[in-house]
Amino acid sequence: MNFLRLWQALYPILRWIAVAIVIFMFWQALPMDMLAIAIAGDMVTYLEIAAAAWLVAQVTRVRWIGFYVRSLVHRSFRRARVRARRASRSVARLLQPSADEDGRPATVAAFA
Repeated sequence: MNFLRLWQALYPILRWIAVAIVIFMFWQALPMDMLAIAIAGDMVTYLEIAAAAWLVAQVTRVRWIGFYVRSLVHRSFRRARVRARRASRSVARLLQPSADEDGRPATVAAFA
């Protein structure tokens, strides 16, 4: 039972030590390997594939942006029409002839 608890305590430490040894082993060779991959063209191919996948993923985002812009345009035209109707109504109310015969504007009931 004590061995199992000791193993549970040491296992994460041993795993990190193994990872550190692997990193240290490849640390010196890594820059030259990356340069060789870039010169050989494999890295460019991977980047092209990644760019194509990213562009395919953006298609739906572009569609959403199109739908949103279209709704904004429709909404702004609708608001402009409503505001124009309101303005024309208020101008029409101001231009209505008064009820008095002498041309004075009609009095408000509170001040009559």
